[in-house]
Amino acid sequence: MITREEVQHIAKLARLQLTDQEIMAYQKELSIVLEYFDILKEARVEGVVPMTHSVDLAGVTRDDTAKECENADELLKAAPSTSGRFLRAHSAIQRL
Repeated sequence: MITREEVQHIAKLARLQLTDQEIMAYQKELSIVLEYFDILKEARVEGVVPMTHSVDLAGVTRDDTAKECENADELLKAAPSTSGRFLRAHSAIQRL
C-alpha cells in the first residue's frame, strides 16, 4: 500500500492541501491504481502492434465551406451582442 508520506509528497507536488481523511482515502485509491498497473504488467503483448486509438479512423473531417444561412436574422436577434450583420464576441479579460 502507498504510504501516507508518499500521498503527502504527491499532494505537495500537485499543490494540494489534504485533510487526514483525504490522505487516507487517497492512500487506498492510489494503491488500487498501482495494483492494477501490476496486473497490466503481466499482460502478454508480444506481436501486438501499438496503436493510438481503438478504432481505425481516417478522414473524419469535412471541408470547411461557406454556406448561406437561411435564418441569419433570427440568429442575430438571439445573440447577446452584434455589430451590424456580425456576432460580437467578448473575452473574459475585456469584461474585467
